[in-house]
Amino acid sequence: MLAAGFGTRLRPLTLRTPKPLLPLWGVPLLARVLRQLEAWGVSEIFVNTHWLPEAFREFFTRHAFDARVTLSHEPEILGTGGALRPLQKQLEDGPFWLVNADIAFDLDPAPLLRAFHARPCVASVWLKPDAGPRTVETDCEGRVTSWRSNTPGANNTATLTGVHVVSPDIFRFLPADKNVFSILDPYQAADGAGLPVMGVQAEPSFWSDIGTHQSYYQTHANLVGRGVSSAPPLESIDRYRNPMAAGKDCPPYLPDVKNVSTLEPADPSREACRELHWPRAVSVFLGARGSNRSFWRVASPDANAIVIHDSGGRAENLRYAPLARNLHDAGIPVPRVLFENRGTGLLVLEDLGDLSLKEAETSNPQTVYTQVLDEVHAFHQTATRLDLDLEPPFDEALYTWEQNLFEEHQLRRRGKSGLPPRAREEYARVTARLLASPRAVIHRDLQSTNLFLCQNRWHFIDFQGMRRGAIAYDLASLLCDPYAALDASDRATLLRHYASLCEPAAASRLLDDFHFAAVQRLTQAMGAYGRLAALGHAEFERHLVPAARLLVESARCCGLGAVSEMADVVLDNR
Repeated sequence: MLAAGFGTRLRPLTLRTPKPLLPLWGVPLLARVLRQLEAWGVSEIFVNTHWLPEAFREFFTRHAFDARVTLSHEPEILGTGGALRPLQKQLEDGPFWLVNADIAFDLDPAPLLRAFHARPCVASVWLKPDAGPRTVETDCEGRVTSWRSNTPGANNTATLTGVHVVSPDIFRFLPADKNVFSILDPYQAADGAGLPVMGVQAEPSFWSDIGTHQSYYQTHANLVGRGVSSAPPLESIDRYRNPMAAGKDCPPYLPDVKNVSTLEPADPSREACRELHWPRAVSVFLGARGSNRSFWRVASPDANAIVIHDSGGRAENLRYAPLARNLHDAGIPVPRVLFENRGTGLLVLEDLGDLSLKEAETSNPQTVYTQVLDEVHAFHQTATRLDLDLEPPFDEALYTWEQNLFEEHQLRRRGKSGLPPRAREEYARVTARLLASPRAVIHRDLQSTNLFLCQNRWHFIDFQGMRRGAIAYDLASLLCDPYAALDASDRATLLRHYASLCEPAAASRLLDDFHFAAVQRLTQAMGAYGRLAALGHAEFERHLVPAARLLVESARCCGLGAVSEMADVVLDNR
């Protein structure tokens, strides 16, 4: 049983309670899965742990099961495949179940067992064709042919549920050079050696992934008629109330206020729910940003929304809603505006889900990024033709401000006197180069966290800083994103793809300017990381090293030796 995950999307519920121990109609998810396995005749169960292992230990001291249960603690989380390696001696004698501990399901195991024994294979897995992200493809014989479909949600796709029958042959295919890896890695290696994975769509059945607040609520409702009598009341997740009425055998799972710095007493999501006519909804605080904005996710039985509260002080934030409406009306994929109240600083947007480009599975980044770049090109072309109320265009003052941001928050904080004169001269060359480029309307912050996959299209968010500038700046933001870590070969191929969509003169200029734009953008990003870290967002510090390495690489491509040396200072003092 895989129980080691962090449950990040269910925070704050999972800050003090692991997701598998959250109650479902008063019964912990883990207990439900254990009882299901016992009903199948399973007599020995291993549960891997990482996040809050003491909660699991306490749970098993208070609850008895017929099966023998052993905890396998992972000081370093090993992933769905890496979790098998410490248990090889216990599991290598025969086939075994591999089951997620944070799902709700009701299933007859016979179809999976029949498929497993019908032909040589490394595993049979339960697939759902009518729920979840539907990224798995199979052929006419049921053999899995793709785990990451290029057309998720299409008619021939299904969702991996987290229920597997696995052959001990799997241990032959665990990667020797990795400790942390997905179960898909050995599955793909086994398939290449002639041992496929068989996909099984077993009906009738019930399955629900407890991944988000919306799905957590919906699972309660879906279980009505399956041993429970009515849907649960929904209340706001605030510091006092429990939205799912935990049973007496469940651990408390709402954190104390003193342990959660992100909870706020004023919850504008309540006003949003009134305006949207959502009488019952769950809201959870997602955090604040350096842009003077705070974010909530609100989930009702029928839909989700993102609630943004602007505390004021940044004029560009007020441009978001009108820009979103104009872009949406022009066919550019952006979240719909559901409600706006400028007087209170409240903005409610369509919830695009959780699959950002940063979080997407990119084992084949060229395929994914090619789709993204097609949307980016359409964005540039369409937005440039529209009459939009934009921020002032990029000019010398703005480029210099971005460079000074780096100087203040990266160099001076390390005790340096500032930008070396040679580096400032080289930055003047960068500025002149970009100011001479043809101007188009650009996103200005086109990084992987600002692109979300929703209904098979990549959607743009955080575009309130749109302005006219060099297209190369946007391309550098995307392809030299420290969050994404594309390799140089992929970046070059993808840049050429975007250039192929442009007129020849524009394409030539883009290719010439790209590395100069990357120097400028990475300089800005590193300055922003330092500023955000100083405001208390320490998580941005971890992006400095990949950003500095990219800056060194780009500066060398442009012959900017002083800028390259300056970036090395950050690497040497990280």
